[in-house]
Amino acid sequence: MTQVMPSPREIFSRVWSGVVPADVCEAVIAEATGVEAFEGTVVDRDREGGRLDHNIRKTLTVGLDGGNWASSLIVRYADLANQEIWNFDVNQLESPFSLLRYEQGGHFDWHSDVLREPASSNTPFGPVPAERKLSVTINLSDPDDYDGGRFEVATPHGKVITSPELAARGSVVVFPSTVVHRVTPVTRGTRWALVGWLLGPQLR
Repeated sequence: MTQVMPSPREIFSRVWSGVVPADVCEAVIAEATGVEAFEGTVVDRDREGGRLDHNIRKTLTVGLDGGNWASSLIVRYADLANQEIWNFDVNQLESPFSLLRYEQGGHFDWHSDVLREPASSNTPFGPVPAERKLSVTINLSDPDDYDGGRFEVATPHGKVITSPELAARGSVVVFPSTVVHRVTPVTRGTRWALVGWLLGPQLR
């Protein structure tokens, strides 16, 4: 019997469990030392820089320049997943990318990462010259350091996908930026994550 392979449109994420060494995770977190963090905002078409809404998002964010060494982690796994599954036309990493800190109560409710229009230069992200196509999240924290903070994906059919293997420190998930996802509330401790987006020409 011939095995029918799923279409790339039916594959919502690619996960690697525990692939980034603990010392590298610590080094990435150390990049936040001495750098001002800002509260994460949500997109608001009527307000430059978005708006604060703790019902949707409660995170602290440190912007890292595209030249920062940690960018290579994002690009590496985005490229691997893209070649394996989606074959999107991507050509650059959005700069700056983000180091996120979720304290107790921190979360990010259901959303997608799609961003088509250039952002104002007044926002933490600066101008975005193209469309986000691939999103990358790397879990930098030891699972013993926090509770909650699960990464979940929602399919177009309403199914919620939780990947328990992402709890391991150094785990990576890559997914199309159109995919709806969330981080559930952290109930104890602190969760750190490195996130970034690969850009390319707008989908037509």
